[in-house]
Amino acid sequence: MEKALDEKTITKRQSILRDYLKTHNIGILNDKDSITFKHIFEKYYTPDEGEIKFNSSQICCVSIVKDKYNNKCFNIIVDDVRYNASIKRLSGASICQNLNITRAMRFEIECQIKEFIENNPLDINLLCPITGYKLGKDAQVDHAVPFHTIRNAWLLNNKPNVVYDTSKFNYVIEDKEMADSWKEYHRDKAVLRWLSKDGNKISYKFYNP
Repeated sequence: MEKALDEKTITKRQSILRDYLKTHNIGILNDKDSITFKHIFEKYYTPDEGEIKFNSSQICCVSIVKDKYNNKCFNIIVDDVRYNASIKRLSGASICQNLNITRAMRFEIECQIKEFIENNPLDINLLCPITGYKLGKDAQVDHAVPFHTIRNAWLLNNKPNVVYDTSKFNYVIEDKEMADSWKEYHRDKAVLRWLSKDGNKISYKFYNP
């Protein structure tokens, strides 16, 4: 991890941090790596526009955890509140507000994804409509009408303000009426389906060349 401190490019810093996550187990970082992490945080971390960046001295614990998508990520505790620290931000890459809006919009409709899974239990022997092969145990829920198409159409007439909710570890739409409007729009327009893991990758690449 120490190498990330002196790397001059964001891409290389991301690679070093990503490799660290891959090669280390879930749990609290040792003292040496915790200190290095704090130096990296102090030197490179980019907060949201308008947000105040924590001082490294405020971080009382650094650990590796799994996020809701079962991916490893860094996690810090500041004033008894936990925050996930993404590799992109740790490496110095700025994240635009549009990405935070998308994260919030995806988070707001997670209940609909869970509802679909409950009402349409995965049959691993069904064929994936993209690949023609069995869905398999690692099948994923996909939007037949691409999510970004539905998102962009709703955003044409709505300008949500999003905030980071520390209790939910994610961005949320601040105004409840606007959040409800988005949920209703998504429920009306979205067509959810099961795709195999490979089929979902193919679908994503097709709509996001």
